[in-house]
Amino acid sequence: MEPSSLQTHPVQIAAIATVSIINIVGLFLLNKLKESQRSAPQRWSWEHRRNAFWTLIACSVTISCVLDVRFPIDARIMLPIKTYVMAFPLGLLDLYFSDTNGVPMKVVFGACLWCSCVVLRNIAMGKLLGEEIGPVVMLKEVTPSVLLVEMVRYAFFLAGTGMLSDLIFSPMHRATHSSLVYKHHHKSHHDYTNKLTALVLFHGNLLDDFLMPFTTTIGGFIYVLLLRQFGLESQFSSNLTQYLVAVNILLSHAHDIRCAKLLAPLPDGLNFVAYHYVHHISPANNFGLTEPSDLLWDYVFGVKTIAKVEDFENKQH
Repeated sequence: MEPSSLQTHPVQIAAIATVSIINIVGLFLLNKLKESQRSAPQRWSWEHRRNAFWTLIACSVTISCVLDVRFPIDARIMLPIKTYVMAFPLGLLDLYFSDTNGVPMKVVFGACLWCSCVVLRNIAMGKLLGEEIGPVVMLKEVTPSVLLVEMVRYAFFLAGTGMLSDLIFSPMHRATHSSLVYKHHHKSHHDYTNKLTALVLFHGNLLDDFLMPFTTTIGGFIYVLLLRQFGLESQFSSNLTQYLVAVNILLSHAHDIRCAKLLAPLPDGLNFVAYHYVHHISPANNFGLTEPSDLLWDYVFGVKTIAKVEDFENKQH
């Protein structure tokens, strides 16, 4: 493992551009297909859908990491773009499985706004920590010991950034559900409450598409500052972790609640994907990304908003 390069090889740029075009064309064609269908394809059992997700995730992450091993990439700007581009096909697959009639093409712009927040975080980290310290570790080999380290890094990243982001996300999200703000700002993000699909993550007011991920960017930045106290700031994340996180975030809005647990080796209360998924089934619950933060803010505001994933799993299945 070594620090990230500040140059991007033409092969990486070509791969990003090619997959981007496939994503946009694929979304357009899939929307046409969904408009002509009355319901989701029922011939796929949950086991087959789950295996399709895992296969696509494995292929996407493997191809991405192999490219990173063979060709340098700028980890501050180009790697975040690549993570969202390579994760987007998962959203297309989930859209195919869903009961929706398609999603607006503007979700592409929403994905760009989410990506821009990661870029801003990386630039800020570079200014604070020094340009010689890369924002992520770039893997140069994959061995059992490396994978073990990466799984630990990934689990800590999910829990750490989730709880720290909630210092801002939970109270801000509650504010967007107030009667004065909701219908003008946040309501469009909940248009698919009863028929979720992964790309709904990027569906909403464009300001909403920036503010929500921006809170997680701040949480990630605080997480780096915390690691810095132990001299571990350079171990904040890796390219593999970033690919997994981009995919995992999409699963927070997937068509089936069971998708929320596909890539999260954490209890539901600390897994922001599973925990926040409940909010999109029941918008009056689970405003935060993690249960500890909602316990705090529920106490502050004198309310009870926490619901368990299992309650909704039983209702869905």
